[in-house]
Amino acid sequence: MPRALARFLAIAYRATVEGEFGRFKACQGCGWAYYDESKNGSKKWCAMGLCGTRAKMKAYRERKKAGA
Repeated sequence: MPRALARFLAIAYRATVEGEFGRFKACQGCGWAYYDESKNGSKKWCAMGLCGTRAKMKAYRERKKAGA
């Protein structure tokens, strides 16, 4: 555990120095922290295959329910 924390702090420090700390985000689906590697920094979920799919299905069901 101390190694993992040290590695995380090293990554956070490097991101701060390079001006990329804003790319550390919390997933809108599960709340876990992740690093946004997308070109424009607009990623919303830690994994599209899990959290993104859940969010999109929820939105789809809400739209379908509102239309019925």
